Amino acid sequence: MLDAYQRIEISEMMYVMSRPCLLALISALLGCNLATAQSRREQERRPRPISVVEVLDLDRDGEISAEELARAGASLKKLDRNGDGRLDRDELRVESSRSRSRERRSSKESLSTELAAPPQTLVAGVHRIGIEHEGKTRGMIIHVPADYDSAKSYPVVFGFHGAGGPMEGFHRRLSPLVERGEIISVSPQGLGENPRGVTGFNAFPRCTLTKADDVGLVKKVVAYLQKSASIDNSRCYATGGSNGGIFCYRLALETDLFAAIAPLRAGMLHRHPLPEARPHLSIFHAHGTEDEALPFEGGRAARDEVFHSARQTLALWAKNHGVKADPVSERLADEIELVRYARGKDPFELTLCILEGEGHRLGRETVSKVDAMVWDFLRRQRKAPRSARDGR
Repeated sequence: MLDAYQRIEISEMMYVMSRPCLLALISALLGCNLATAQSRREQERRPRPISVVEVLDLDRDGEISAEELARAGASLKKLDRNGDGRLDRDELRVESSRSRSRERRSSKESLSTELAAPPQTLVAGVHRIGIEHEGKTRGMIIHVPADYDSAKSYPVVFGFHGAGGPMEGFHRRLSPLVERGEIISVSPQGLGENPRGVTGFNAFPRCTLTKADDVGLVKKVVAYLQKSASIDNSRCYATGGSNGGIFCYRLALETDLFAAIAPLRAGMLHRHPLPEARPHLSIFHAHGTEDEALPFEGGRAARDEVFHSARQTLALWAKNHGVKADPVSERLADEIELVRYARGKDPFELTLCILEGEGHRLGRETVSKVDAMVWDFLRRQRKAPRSARDGR
């Protein structure tokens, strides 16, 4: 913009300048303004510098716990991409910080988007519905195949987002399976009952994100699907990332709804209840060896809760299932190892997918590989009659 003094100068010059000169001056001024605007847009597109809080606040609760402080060095070191022992401006500018901001905005938008009442009969398409539970309207996306045939029975896959994530995340990841007519997907929205409004699921008794009865909500949704759609009750599955993955373990410990669960970047609490006398469901657990939020080797995380290591978690379930044999490893690639705690002769599978060098946030290529392995695993699993599942 031109200030008043500049406008006076130009008006005086117009009396003495020829038309070509005047046009040239106006063109130059417009070009200057356009260049300034373009420069401003480029700066806005450039990733903003990441804050130290974002790096150290691994569980995204807005506070730095003693455990997060103890891991501060390792968390900051991950930003040093060129390994020179210092963090330059380029390394402090990370696109992921903008992506997380967009994700948080998307989460708030998904909560505020109008939700339809659950239809008595589900038909083909994407249904954004709200189910009443504990006096609240709980949002979720139920995706039914375009070629849905009520004469067939469809597997159901629940996808539970991580802390701060919107329900659209797992909806998008599961959509290819729905579009191929293989499943009906359910992507619930967690609540943000905390000062920062970070959404999530009540994954363990002292969860600070929400105190909602999310286990009860899932039971209610399954009951709704049994009445409103043609589902295969022996092929209900649950998957989730981070907080959503921890919630998968809670569902496995407290319900008998699922034939299999697939927790990703998650863990199981190192305290009761332990998997003792639990039905024989199948588990596919994917975990990065460099996970800074929920360490692969276990320990304190998520507001100072103590978690079993990834290997201990699968070993505890193997003991519950009566597995006597030692686990068998298979390396799929340099960065992926599968450890199987149950053999093909068993009516269940227990598999640990070790992602070498991966942290809590997986790259897009890794996510694609893991999602493919998850569905390849889940599609084989069926819930056996109760006596067989209990080992009797």
